[in-house]
Amino acid sequence: MHEFLPEKTIPADLEVDAFNPAYFGIGAQEAPMRDDLPANPTDTDDYEEDAEPDVTVYPEIKDAKCAYTIRSSSRRRKVKMQGHKREKVGRTAWAWAYLCMEVKADPPPFVVLNLPGLSAEGLEAHDLTLPTTGEVPSVREECTQSMEKISRFATKIMRRQFVAHCFTMFICRNYARLMRWDRAGVVISEPFDFIEQPHLLHKFFYLFACMTDVERGCDPTVVPATEAEIGRMRTFTNYDTPWHEAKFLSSVKEGPVVKILWPLPPREFLVGKPLFMSNSPTGSGTKGFVAYNVAEDRLVFLKDCWRPEAETYYPEGEVYFHLHSKKVKFIATPVGAGNVVDACGGIHTTRAHKFLQVGTPRWQHYRLILEEVAMPLEEYTNSYDLIDILDDAIRAHRDAWAADVLHRDVSAFNIMIYWYKDKNGKLKRKGLLLDWGLCKFAYDLKLPAVLKNRSGTWQFICAVLLVFPGKFSHEVWHDLESFVHVFHCLYDFHSTKNGISVGGGDKLLMLRQGKLPFYLLGGSFDPLLPRADPTKPGYGPTELVTSLSSLCKVHYKSLEGQSPKLATTSSSNPAPAAEPANVAVVSDEVRSGLGRRTRTTQDVKLEEPARPVLNDHTEILALLDNALYTGPNDWIYHPKEHDQFAQFKSSHLERRASRS
Repeated sequence: MHEFLPEKTIPADLEVDAFNPAYFGIGAQEAPMRDDLPANPTDTDDYEEDAEPDVTVYPEIKDAKCAYTIRSSSRRRKVKMQGHKREKVGRTAWAWAYLCMEVKADPPPFVVLNLPGLSAEGLEAHDLTLPTTGEVPSVREECTQSMEKISRFATKIMRRQFVAHCFTMFICRNYARLMRWDRAGVVISEPFDFIEQPHLLHKFFYLFACMTDVERGCDPTVVPATEAEIGRMRTFTNYDTPWHEAKFLSSVKEGPVVKILWPLPPREFLVGKPLFMSNSPTGSGTKGFVAYNVAEDRLVFLKDCWRPEAETYYPEGEVYFHLHSKKVKFIATPVGAGNVVDACGGIHTTRAHKFLQVGTPRWQHYRLILEEVAMPLEEYTNSYDLIDILDDAIRAHRDAWAADVLHRDVSAFNIMIYWYKDKNGKLKRKGLLLDWGLCKFAYDLKLPAVLKNRSGTWQFICAVLLVFPGKFSHEVWHDLESFVHVFHCLYDFHSTKNGISVGGGDKLLMLRQGKLPFYLLGGSFDPLLPRADPTKPGYGPTELVTSLSSLCKVHYKSLEGQSPKLATTSSSNPAPAAEPANVAVVSDEVRSGLGRRTRTTQDVKLEEPARPVLNDHTEILALLDNALYTGPNDWIYHPKEHDQFAQFKSSHLERRASRS
């Protein structure tokens, strides 16, 4: 840990207080270990999860104090403690936290062997190692919970702040460990006994206090916005839609508002709370903002992320420029991109990779500015529009592959809706396929993987890539299957083997059987729904998703000869189904005219021979075209249902994923 701290010597006349051994021995309680701090964390306002640190270090500045101070006198009266402790009661202000500490009496979340200064009797009386197989499960579970909690501290700080790295500390009785987190991983110090060697803990806090903000991890290219700049954001009125206005103003209101400095050419972007944030302390750490371009007085989309430094991982901005040079449509337009460079010319990179296994890449801080501020796919108006948007995205994928680029990260989060005004001022809509940061060029697909786990968002990843990790190179049909999963929104259970996430067994079974992961109630199959021509069966999303599943079944049959393992994954048991959910459709405007019915839904309902129908985009686009070019009298209208998963919105996982 020495290389992460400044080279300074504690002044010789500095007094170092010793810790009371009685508070930290075997059988000690956690409350006395915190001395004059409150006995319990007091942040009951953390609406996201139970993740209050035992001790948090903040800067001594006005904004930080305002953020963590609890002003309610009634709340303070409820806290039963002495006056000097009551002064330290506060809420957890993640946007200002410098250092978070977890204090435990037992057990530690790490494997700790041969601790110096601990006798054999002490080990026998209260072993500090992680339990092995067959030992008390509750102890192992508590160890895991402690490590998860510490990880959440780092996640919270890195989500809410613009930092390249951060520090946390774990104390178990008289032993402490220091942790430094960045996007490549976490570096954990050896445990040290601060009862026998109190100067070590004091030295860390002294050096931490001597650090500059940049040494503590703060991004020097991000500075607080002035009141005048914030006022200018609030008076902005040139919005394309009410959605843009609502999202932009809420980001300013929920803040804090900061100014991001762009070096070449010099530009400034004002941003508030992100539209979305990564929920992991490692990896890309992507944040997306509706940003205000100060010089041009307009809104743009700003993506802040980290990318692996490897030959086969291309800067996303360069990929966009390549695709536009090949006339690929239905993608975003970059107006700026590059590695984050500070005023001294330094590029932000990780350091934890040097302590990990050989081959672990270094990560670079990267930003991308896009002209289009697009809406999430879930904001679609009706199911006909949804199909139209997905059709645009698949066409973008097809044209990109013609330009030798494979996306490799198709999900419901990377397909967006873009509303814009044409030259006549008329509002129009199209779909965009975004997030090309994990793409590869065709000539790189057979090269060894740089990252251990496969690329993509779990619930949308192709089934064979989940069931057989590392056995298949990423191909076009894997992405096309992901588009099918966008319709399905499959659940995402997985296990871990040798550090690699494994799962997707039920997903694979459903695809091979041509089944759906949910029951279909009514929808366009419902004979009671009104039709202009009762003699025609009509068409709607229910029939489309059924046809797509049949298409997958035909493709998977063609794979059985290529891979013996696929032939053994079938089961006589029916594919599992989720709880029933209604499928609905509303369409205000349906395309009419000549239909391009090169493939009908009746074609895929038949028991077709095995064919690799997803090796290119022809068959899946034919099905979508069949839906989009259905005449108005054939399209089935019925109300769009409310969110079928609304009852889960208050769950622990949902709060963690959607809030900060």
